[in-house]
Amino acid sequence: MRPEEFVRRYGLDHLVCSFSGGRDSLVATHYTLSRLDGERVERHVVWVDTTVTIPEVRRFVRRVAREFGWPLVELRPEGNFEDYALRFGTPTMRRRWCCYYLKLRPIFRYLKGLEGRVGEVLGMRREESRRRERYPEVWRRPQGSWVYSPILRWTEEEVEEYMEENGLPTPPWYEKGIRETCQCGAFASLSRMRRVCELYPEFFRRFVELEKGFRNGGACFFLEGRPYYAREIWEEVWGKKGRRASG
Repeated sequence: MRPEEFVRRYGLDHLVCSFSGGRDSLVATHYTLSRLDGERVERHVVWVDTTVTIPEVRRFVRRVAREFGWPLVELRPEGNFEDYALRFGTPTMRRRWCCYYLKLRPIFRYLKGLEGRVGEVLGMRREESRRRERYPEVWRRPQGSWVYSPILRWTEEEVEEYMEENGLPTPPWYEKGIRETCQCGAFASLSRMRRVCELYPEFFRRFVELEKGFRNGGACFFLEGRPYYAREIWEEVWGKKGRRASG
């Protein structure tokens, strides 16, 4: 289904594109909005500051929105990552409270304030995970909004080709070996968290400090089949004295 067909078929008054800063959401947002000339639907481009996002993301999102003239809306959760982690424990693949409280809930709150029929645009692709293979192109949330994934069937090569053909900028953290914008740790790998620690030490120190607040002395991450402390990663990368570890 093309974006204009989605708007017409469901009689939408508002179209809300979720732009995380990553390539897929960038392409999905650009592809959708560039095909709506003449459509009488109010456009919204939403970025959610999950409060555990690498520092470059906000600047990149704002720059892209200015460049393409997108009506950017910035949202935040009611609390920050540390608040929820101290309450629920740090996220894991089986306990992913982070997605709801840090991202979905702020979006739902925003959608609730829009009058009329609402559609959402997501940058999901089936190729990204087995879980997403089951998702349809269009579905409806219990809250009433229609959800549309315009690039659901696209391959990574098609995403890259679209970006090149349309002059879309590559997120700068991709060139540093990091693809994820949110570093909650739910789907993290040890190599990625080491890289985050190396590139964004001030940001990563938050996890080290967070662990000090856990009453049961728990670890921030579950990596390599075991609980993995942020301080372990810090010492592996920077050494116990805070200097870059050799090797």
